[in-house]
Amino acid sequence: MLIVISILIFCLLTGLQLRYNLFTSFQKGFRVLMYHQIDPARSDALTVKLEDFEKQLRYLLRNHYYIISLSDVLSCIQNGTPFPPKSVLLTFDDGYQNNYDYLLPLLKKYQIKATIFLPVRFIGKTNVWDQGNEPIMDYDKLNAARPHFEYALHSFSTQNMAEMSNTQLAEDLSACFATLKENKFNFLPALAYPYGRYPKKSNFNTLLKEMDIQLAFRIGNNVNMLPLKEKYAVKRIDIKGTDSFWTFKTKLIKGRVRIF
Repeated sequence: MLIVISILIFCLLTGLQLRYNLFTSFQKGFRVLMYHQIDPARSDALTVKLEDFEKQLRYLLRNHYYIISLSDVLSCIQNGTPFPPKSVLLTFDDGYQNNYDYLLPLLKKYQIKATIFLPVRFIGKTNVWDQGNEPIMDYDKLNAARPHFEYALHSFSTQNMAEMSNTQLAEDLSACFATLKENKFNFLPALAYPYGRYPKKSNFNTLLKEMDIQLAFRIGNNVNMLPLKEKYAVKRIDIKGTDSFWTFKTKLIKGRVRIF
């Protein structure tokens, strides 16, 4: 009987390990956390409750993660200097008004920075690409939030870049540059692909380089090994409002909860 129980326990643990990779040790490297909205009352796949986000921040700082800014990341890459140990970049897609209302005070409180990837066409409007009505920050609020917010591109029109030709991609990025220049808005030369979809097209990396994009982010849900080998496919870890705190800590260790 004892042998049968032992076999069942072994099979259970093996199954859990295969599915959830429970016993993987801490992975060294560079972590990029991906968020969208912050709200004091609600949580869903794209919205993290304010108290949960602050709990995550406290965990990062208490456990000696170094919350690095995007400008520092770019500087490390350009100068060939090492990243600080346990570096974490906080990124938020779309520039929602609730980032200004709820995220910014926390960044000031803990004296840290986050990167906002902007859908340039929709600055000062709403998230109509998601059939939503959530306000997006306008230029006044974006500028008022500096230096705790740093800004980079999330395309012009939030189309899936994996489905666009190189000509369309160039036109989209050119529209970003022209619009931001017209509004005298400074930003960093980095891009987060809409929907995390990396365009695996011939000469795409060359196009980004020619347009002076120095770094680009997909999803991937993994820890980036250093030094970065793929500057135009840096992986981000998707943090959802539906994640438990255990799930957050597990993602922080290895990028994802499940193996498959």
